[in-house]
Amino acid sequence: MQPKTYRPGKSKQVLAWILIGLALASAVAIAFGLVFHSNELADKDAMAAVGIGVFLAFLVACGIGILRSCFMLGEDYVSIVKPFSSTRLPIMELGGYGALILTVNFVPSTYIRLYRFGPRELAKILVSSRDWREVNAWFGARLPVVIDDGSMLYPKPRYRDADGIERERRIAETVEIPR
Repeated sequence: MQPKTYRPGKSKQVLAWILIGLALASAVAIAFGLVFHSNELADKDAMAAVGIGVFLAFLVACGIGILRSCFMLGEDYVSIVKPFSSTRLPIMELGGYGALILTVNFVPSTYIRLYRFGPRELAKILVSSRDWREVNAWFGARLPVVIDDGSMLYPKPRYRDADGIERERRIAETVEIPR
């Protein structure tokens, strides 16, 4: 079976392209000003323009990172692609999954939290709203649900039902579980 790739939603992709475009346009404007008006600028102003140019390059890199980020669901693994690294997690090494919905300025962001055995949080994956049902069903068919009753600072994850504890015990009998 070919793994299915999930990318950020269209709104996040459009925002990333806008970020890249505006940062590049601003960098070109600053470079134009430095080249054609360098004799009129003080040294402090020129150094400030160079510093702003470096910051704009950072913004372009952030936009490219957003566009590159994705995750893939294979038959027995989850592969997370980040801007500068890639991680492949076999399902047998995962203890469970949970859902997290953050709403900022009336815009919801949906995450899937992946947990180790114990359960302890291992990774967080941003899922677009159009893919939410499919991804949630994929994880639901393979992993037990973990509920976190705590806060961001003091998490208190626990399995929703006895299936997670039973799965952890069964896997611990056959494989050494990293703690």
